[in-house]
Amino acid sequence: MGKPPPDIKEFYNRFAVTTPGTGEGDDDDEGGGAKKEAKGKKDKGKKEKGKKKKGGKKDKEDKDEVIKIGPTEVITKFEEQQEEYIDNWQNRDETDNYKQEYDVKMAKTEVMPILEDQYKKDIDEMIDVELENMKLLAGGK
Repeated sequence: MGKPPPDIKEFYNRFAVTTPGTGEGDDDDEGGGAKKEAKGKKDKGKKEKGKKKKGGKKDKEDKDEVIKIGPTEVITKFEEQQEEYIDNWQNRDETDNYKQEYDVKMAKTEVMPILEDQYKKDIDEMIDVELENMKLLAGGK
């Protein structure tokens, strides 16, 4: 019994687990990587000093330019859509569905996570109101 809890966030964080390997040894590796990056930036700065650039706009464009390695965003989205098609539609037999009615099971799996999130937010708001009421009744601030 005693005092009501100060906030509902503790309820959701009760099962949070820290990942192993976040000790002091890991910090050394990250620091070394940061040193290498800083050294690389210094080298780039020296090379850029020797070059003359005309116009201020090009300087900003060069700094903002990011070199991407690997598949582009378009390709990854295309692959995601292809996987979704294979999972949902490739082996589906719709010979009996000549009216092209929606699949109840598929609709539920699509909408349920959205509804659960909304219900969770609404319930959390109601619990917060009840906690404040309990604090007022208990005489706390």
